[in-house]
Amino acid sequence: HAYSAQPLSKSVLLSLNSLLVNRDGGLFDNLPWSTWSVDPNLSERDAAGNVIDAKFTLGKRAAYQRFMGKDWQGRSLSAGNLANRIRWMLENDNDAVDDSHEGNLETESVDDDMVSLSLRLLELEMKEAEGDIAECQKLLAIARASESSDEGLTEIAALQIDQARERLQTAEASLLELTCAMTDSQTRSDPQSIVTLILDKFTEQTNPPPFRGAIGYEAMLDTKSDLEGSVLPYMSPYELLIEIIDEQLNSDIIGC
Repeated sequence: HAYSAQPLSKSVLLSLNSLLVNRDGGLFDNLPWSTWSVDPNLSERDAAGNVIDAKFTLGKRAAYQRFMGKDWQGRSLSAGNLANRIRWMLENDNDAVDDSHEGNLETESVDDDMVSLSLRLLELEMKEAEGDIAECQKLLAIARASESSDEGLTEIAALQIDQARERLQTAEASLLELTCAMTDSQTRSDPQSIVTLILDKFTEQTNPPPFRGAIGYEAMLDTKSDLEGSVLPYMSPYELLIEIIDEQLNSDIIGC
């Protein structure tokens, strides 16, 4: 399976990925993850613009997590991607209703289900944000307590805490807005407007990722084509590696 003639399933590919990335001193270990990884916020550079110590950079870790299945094309379970899928489901349901002109009771049931699911998504977003805050606070405490504390690492941890808190505040504001909308008789008569209101909040990104799997950023939002092509996207671990090199290192392979 070094390079298959046919696309591989995710389960097969993940088992092969581990053989590529867990080989000490191999190809994966020798790529310039710490210096070439795209870093638009300069979060891994010190005040002078120099890259911080390689052991504190997150490029290699982000690439490793991609090989382990994180932020898989069309399969991400982030709140924003789940919201996009709900929106596409609503669009498909509306098209089906327009074609049939029947099933009002069924449509009402679907609308109620979508409202309920949107509420659960908001609660999930709040829980994830609270978990992110706790994790960032732990990392910040470790960085400050370390005898060889790196100023760049401390700044990164503090920035990630602010981003997580902003994420939590957005989710709380969305939940309050939804609650108010559900008590309004005009909005209550049109549940799809409530769902759309929530979905718009989930898909807003104040800190979009520079590449898939970027640590400290929101998850990459999939498109419909990503979802359709997510079943069997790769023929080998090397195809995924080439994609990561292109997106994360902003580089092309010109020969081997």
